[in-house]
Formats: sequence, structure tokens, C-alpha cells
Amino acid sequence: MHSCDDTIHGPRRGLVPEDLLRYAWLDSIALDPTGKQLAYVVRRIDAAHDAEVGCLWLHDRATGRTTPIESRRGRVGSLAWSREGDRLAYVLTGPHLGSAGWVLVVTSPGEAHSTVECADDGGVPSALDWSPDGRTLACVRWTADSTNASEEGQGSQRGTYRRVRRLRYKQDGVGWVGDRFRQIWTVDPFAGTWTQRSSTDLDHGEPCWSWDGTRIAFTVTAREQDMPLGYGQIRILDVRSGVTIVPLPAWKGMASGPKWRADDAVIAFTGHDHPPPVHRRRFAHVWTVDLASGEPTDLTERLDAQVGNYAVSDLRPGLTTVTVAWPGGTGDLWFLSTDRGRVHLCRVDPDDGRPRVEVGGNGVVFAFSVASDGSVAYGRTDPRTVGDLYLLGETAPRRIAALNAWVEDHALSEPIEMNVVTDAGDSVHAWEMKPIERQQGVPYPAIVQVHCSMFSWGFSHENQCLVTAGFVVHYANQVGTTAGYGQAHALGNYVGHQHLEAAEILFAVDELARRPYVDASRIGVTGGSCGGYMTNWLVTRTDRFRAAVTQRSIANLVSKFGTGDNGPEQATAEGARPPWSNVDTLWRNSPLAHVHRVTTPMLILHASDDHRCPLSQAEEWFSALRWQGVPTQLVVFEGESHGLTRSGRPSNRLDHLCRLRDWFTTHLAKRNGVLS
Repeated sequence: MHSCDDTIHGPRRGLVPEDLLRYAWLDSIALDPTGKQLAYVVRRIDAAHDAEVGCLWLHDRATGRTTPIESRRGRVGSLAWSREGDRLAYVLTGPHLGSAGWVLVVTSPGEAHSTVECADDGGVPSALDWSPDGRTLACVRWTADSTNASEEGQGSQRGTYRRVRRLRYKQDGVGWVGDRFRQIWTVDPFAGTWTQRSSTDLDHGEPCWSWDGTRIAFTVTAREQDMPLGYGQIRILDVRSGVTIVPLPAWKGMASGPKWRADDAVIAFTGHDHPPPVHRRRFAHVWTVDLASGEPTDLTERLDAQVGNYAVSDLRPGLTTVTVAWPGGTGDLWFLSTDRGRVHLCRVDPDDGRPRVEVGGNGVVFAFSVASDGSVAYGRTDPRTVGDLYLLGETAPRRIAALNAWVEDHALSEPIEMNVVTDAGDSVHAWEMKPIERQQGVPYPAIVQVHCSMFSWGFSHENQCLVTAGFVVHYANQVGTTAGYGQAHALGNYVGHQHLEAAEILFAVDELARRPYVDASRIGVTGGSCGGYMTNWLVTRTDRFRAAVTQRSIANLVSKFGTGDNGPEQATAEGARPPWSNVDTLWRNSPLAHVHRVTTPMLILHASDDHRCPLSQAEEWFSALRWQGVPTQLVVFEGESHGLTRSGRPSNRLDHLCRLRDWFTTHLAKRNGVLS
């Protein structure tokens, strides 16, 4: 592990990289339908095994007592309450669970507590949903396509190979998927019997039982990216006959998260009806479809906002699923909505279509659960809170679990909100964080963070570590931010328009350089994914940055088309064209095309198993920089995916952060070797 030699100053120090090992993270939460019990998962780092582990807790609302109900070393997920609230199912994964590596657990909390465990040699189940009678679970599992398991051929010897027949042949965080598909299964956990319910060459997800127990709604996605089916469609399975119907035959966009109305005549879902190919900056809304007529209704049409949590975080595995909740199948629909760096918990009446914010403010709601009795639980983070669990009360929210009280004993830097108005009159929403220990009149080095997705009002361990190290940290949601500033703003930096994004960033850097507490000669830049692309792009535009760190980045838009798991849809979204008919535009907007202009020392941090921004992107960029004589290093983290900094092995996450900080400490230091 890369060494992190941190000196602690004063009685209340700031946060340092090693504090990553101390956090507890709220993960899944699930209220039982009656609202009496609240189950939730808390993840921690097991440093001895270099892994994360989860503990499942149960909060009894009547007694106020909270007790652990699963504490074996492993990961807990896919929480699902039966509709009577008497059974809780979940999946436990871990190396200690035998050859399968997982077990499906059904527990009946209460006086007559009982537990049933069920497993077989198939794929790990996920997305659990109980049938109304509480006897059967629907789920999703990776399943080999038996019809293509073998090939006809002459001869007795065959080579070792991977056969690719579809465009999405690999997925970041999953690996090479080949002829495996996510299929719908049902399981009787008490008898231990598993039944495969789908077998098409599509990826299935999000099963949801109808209220009468005769049908299962789910989503399907094709492996191709240039057709509507490649972005998610809803289908309905008749459990008895096995017949599948398509409730939205004319739908051409994206659909996810189906939920039934109590009379089983209407399904709610999230998505958009924009034709492919699209990228995730196309806003999803809350919809319903009348099953009799097949007519969809956009309930949030008047809301120019993205449904879901699109706030970037270095402490959560990924973005919250873009989904909707319909407790009891009646009343309002609940969802998350992203707005100017904040993520709100909202509700909408399906009859009047008027969204209302129930939990707002300068923070990020990253998970929620709503019971049939109207009870609401949610997880929320803000600049001072890593992420706590709350129940929504009549007068004020009530905190159920404060998971990181130790953070309150440390010095934190509060983000300062600002709006930078460019020469063109555009307003750029931004934040700055000042060093923990600073002296009046002393200018400090600064680091400009450029994003992938959206910077937010959430807690950032990385930024807190950087301000502890003596840096001013600046970050902004310039044009092209995934969500929070309207659809037009989100689509404003597509292929051919990157100069708009770069211009806004550099204008904000001009403003930053004029701050009396910033040393304009010592400014660095960093970002990951599309933020890594923008880091690469910026150093081809200017030499004003003394150092740069590019993370899981893109350097060549031409080769990205055929090597990234989302390359084709990313390169051709919103009217752009594929490389063979648009190579000049893609190449002109690739940092690699302008590498001869780069003089900025650059650290390249990448993961070996990144299928979103493949390692080849980092290799192309590194080779070109070295050939040009630019001071550069490439560090590759073995066995990690694109989500390295959020869900990678703890040792690699810590090492990654230390290398980023130390690169800037070295290159932004004054000649005497100190930052200030």
C-alpha cells in the first residue's frame, strides 16, 4: 500500500485518507408495509480482510429498540418485506458461505422469530419481491443461455475463447457477460425450489408482483444500443400461462422500476420516450400507463428536472436507482429529484400531476422507503454528515441512526456556495472549500475538481482530505452537468461542444485566481471519468495548471466507441454520428489529438478492469505524453473496475487518494517544500 504519512496538528484535526477505514455507511433501507419495523444495512470496512462488510439492523418503531439481525461477515442486500410485514428476505454474500458464496435468508422478526436459508449453485439473486401471499419470491439472476452453451463442429479439440455476438458483451463491474443474461426467477424459500421464468436473449430486471399475485411486471434491455429495446422496456408475465405481454408497444425511450396500482389496472414507472441512441443526460420522468388502453401519462411533465439521485460521491457505490415508490398501490407516487446540487425526496399525485418536495434543503437524499401507512424513512447526507437515517415526522424529521458521530470531533471545511457569471452572461453554480489550518493574508495552492455527473451538497471525504493537506478546493457544475439545471443545460456539452464546458471552467479558474487566499501560480486540476476526459482536455487548452491528476479518463473518442461498454451510445447520442462517418469531429474533440500542446505534469490513475473507460484510454494518453517528454506517471490498480474510488478494495481506495494528494503536494509546493 502506498504510504500516507499524515501529521496531525492541534486538538481538532481535519480528515486524512486513513479515516476512510473508520466510516460507517448507511446502505439499503426498507420499511415494512405496516410501518412498524424499519430494516437497514450499515457497511463498514474490514481492514484485516481488505473488504467491506454489512450488518443488518432492525428498528422497532413502537419500542424504539434497534437490534442486529444479521452480523456475519459479508455483504447484505436486496431487502424485501412481505406485504403483511411478517417476513423479511435478503441476500448475504461472502467467501465464508461455501462454494456458492451467497445465501438467501428469510427471517420472521418478532416473538416467534424464525429464519430460513436457501441457496443453490446458480447466480446470486437480487431485486427480491414477495408475492402477495408471502410464499414466493421473484428475483433476478445471471443465467447462462443454455441454447448457446455448446457449438456444433468437427473435431474433438476446441480452443479457449470468448465468443461475442452482441454489442454489450462486457459491463463495468460485471466483466465479460457473453451468453449470460439476467433472467427472472421465482423461488419458494421454504421448499428450496427455484423456477426460471424467462429465457430470452435480453437482460431482465426489477420484478414486481401484481396485487392479485397472477402477474409479474419487469424490465427488459437488449444488448444492442441503437434500438429502443436497448434502453429498457416494461413487460408483464402471466405466471400461470407463461405468456408475456408488452404494455407499451409504441414506447421508444427508456423505462424502469414498474410498480402496480392496487387494482392492477395501471403501472407506474420512470423513464423517457426519447428515441435512441441516448445517454444518461436525457431526463427521466415519472409515468403511468393504463393497461387497458396502453396510453402513457407523464406525471412530471411540468418538472424540468431529472428523477433520481445524480450526485457524485466518493463514499457511495453509485447513483441511486432511478425509481418510483407507490406504497400500497394507492395515493401519491414517491421519487427523488435532483436540483442544483441537491437531491430532494418528492411526491406527486397521479391525478393532478403536481410534484411536491417533502425533504429538501442543501443536502442529498440518497435512499428512501415509504410504507402503506404513510411512514417515510430516508438516508440523507450534507457537507457535515456522511449519511444518517431519518424518519419523516409530522413536525420535523427524527434521526434514527447517527452513524459517524466521530466526525463531529474533527475540523471540517464548509463549502462556500457561489455563482460565477461568465462574459457571455451564463451563471455557473460553484463551491469553494478553504484549508483547515490557514493564516490571514497567506495565499494557498488550489485544486480545481472537474466532475463526471454532478457535484453536490453531499459529504466528500476526498475534498476534506485535500483541505486538511492545505489546498483550496474549487468545484463547479458547468454546462453539461447531468442533472439539476434543466434539460438544455445537461445537453449543452455533447460531442462538438466541449469548448463550452472548458470555457466555463477556465472562466471560473480566472475568478479563483483573483481570490486573495489563492496563489494563482499554484493551481492544479483533477477529475474522473468524463471529469478525467475534461482534465485531459483542459491541459491541451492551457498551461496555467501546474499539475494534473486524471482518473479513469478518456483520451480518444474514436477508439472509445468500440472499447467502452457504453461507447457506441455515448459517441452517437443526441444526433452525433459514429466514427466512420464522423471521425474528424470525434478526433478533433479528443485530447489525444492535441497532446503536443501539453506541458502540465500529469498523474494518470486507472483500473485494470475498467470497462467504462478502458485501460487502453490511459495507455494511449500515457504513451503520447511520455513521447512528448511530459513528466507523467501511470498507476494501474489491478482487479478494479470504473467504480474503484467508491466500491474498490479499501487498500486501493486509500492508495488512490494518497497518490492524488501527494502528487499535488509535490508539484504545487513552494521551493522550500511546504504548501504555504
